[in-house]
Order: sequence, then structure tokens, then C-alpha cells
Amino acid sequence: MPRHCALLIAGLFCWMALGLVPGNGAATGASTMIVGSPVNGLAYIQRFDGIVQMHTVSGALQPLQVVIRDWHVFNNHREPVQILAHAFTVAHLVSGAVTTVIGGQRVERRPNGYWNLPPGASMTITVKGEAAIIETVTSEPVLAGT
Repeated sequence: MPRHCALLIAGLFCWMALGLVPGNGAATGASTMIVGSPVNGLAYIQRFDGIVQMHTVSGALQPLQVVIRDWHVFNNHREPVQILAHAFTVAHLVSGAVTTVIGGQRVERRPNGYWNLPPGASMTITVKGEAAIIETVTSEPVLAGT
């Protein structure tokens, strides 16, 4: 992952945790929505879905579509569940222990661990205990004219 992308996402996590929005205060679309069901092994709470303005290295404002979700993954008889990343995504294991498979690579995850998913990647998750919570921040540039 390019260094500037990692710094951008780290900054977004910090700003969102503090309740601040980067740029000129331009953010739209804040929302909280619960989707899914424990019966299916996966549900999420959508914490934010909107456009934020970030300054580029040259000082220009770049609008980004940002979505923040808390995924609640339940041990559904040890059956894995899958999350698809439509854009660049940073994941944070908030609680629980899980095993993820991304691009064929299997990794044991512990609380407070961070990792990323490239656009188009799928992540298979197997919960080790009762349940786990994974926070994701997805961001992609807003293209002119869209």
C-alpha cells in the first residue's frame, strides 16, 4: 500500500474518532443503519456514509466517498462468512478473535489489529469464539461528473 494512502486512512480514523471531518467541513450523508441478521452470521451497523474533502499534496481538495461500518460477525456453527470490498478498505478488529482469508492468504487476527483490502477483494471470516466486531473504513475518490 502506498505510504500516502496509509497516512490518509490513518488520518481518517483519527478524525472520525474525534468527531471531526477533514477539509472545509464539507461532509454529507452521516447515517446509522443496521443491516443483516445474526441468523445469517453477519450484520453491520453503518456509522457513516458520505463525502469528505481531503487536501492532496498539492493543496487541492479531493472529495472522497467514505463508508464506516461496524460488522458483527457471529459464530454460525463455525461456518465462515464473506465481506466484499468494492473500494480500498481498512479493517480493524475491535473485539473477538477471527481467521481471515484474503487473496488465498490465511491470517489469525487478534483485537486491535489493522489490515487492508484492495478494491475488489473478498475477505472470508471465521470467528474463533462467540462473535467478533470488525470496523471497516472504505474510501474511494469521487470522480468529476458523478
